[in-house]
Amino acid sequence: MSFLKRWRASPTNLYGPDVEKAPVESFNLSGVLVSFKRPPQTAPIPAPPAIKQFDMLSEGAYDGLLDNSKTYAEALLRTGWNYFAGLSSSDSVGRLVLHIAINRTIHKRTHVDSLMKLCNHIDLVCEMLDGSYGRWNEKKIKRSEIAEEDVQRFKDQHFFQYPKTMDDIEVKIINNFEWLKYTAGQPGYPHYVNFRAALGHSNSLSVSFEPNRHIDDYFSPDTNLPEAVDKTINDIMNSMEIKLSPEAELQRKEALGDAE
Repeated sequence: MSFLKRWRASPTNLYGPDVEKAPVESFNLSGVLVSFKRPPQTAPIPAPPAIKQFDMLSEGAYDGLLDNSKTYAEALLRTGWNYFAGLSSSDSVGRLVLHIAINRTIHKRTHVDSLMKLCNHIDLVCEMLDGSYGRWNEKKIKRSEIAEEDVQRFKDQHFFQYPKTMDDIEVKIINNFEWLKYTAGQPGYPHYVNFRAALGHSNSLSVSFEPNRHIDDYFSPDTNLPEAVDKTINDIMNSMEIKLSPEAELQRKEALGDAE
């Protein structure tokens, strides 16, 4: 069936990953169980073996800090898929790369007491993004000699766009679990599509999708690449399930004020 679908593929009917028939990938994060459908990788990108079990509660287990130095981070999975307009590998039009990571907040460096509180989680995300993308934007201005009257046009054309307030972030319920969804990127280019879920007072799961086109404009109407990518993202996220550990469930109840 997959051969037939790829044989029928065309620039406006691209063949991408079949999420529905994909095997289930799972992680055990200090007793928090995460699972989703993971199609076999078809994009030629470096992809180390997934870390399927990780002690997210231990600061010493993490590989390093994020750029904002408020959060520890550990990459759990990197994989990706090409989108084909025909049978040949040269018929690949674009790709989607998936990054999954676990984060641990350093509370002494932030005002957040529990990520299980929605407002706290959103505040931290905005703070983290401003600390990275905002700083990059400032460096762009400093490196570029721009006339004062052209500064705003430069910002509109080149500055990273990212959430700055609660209104810029969508709250979604996926399989009875609360996720934050937002996008970030530069004008004229496909933006990263990001999902984050709180797994405890200090831990959050980051699921990030990075789309791109090999040649030409990603948004060109000569292909259905944006639609094909969106379908893959939606299919993967709709398969995502999280079961909290007893400890994480207690933290959730404490944060929401309904602990017994």
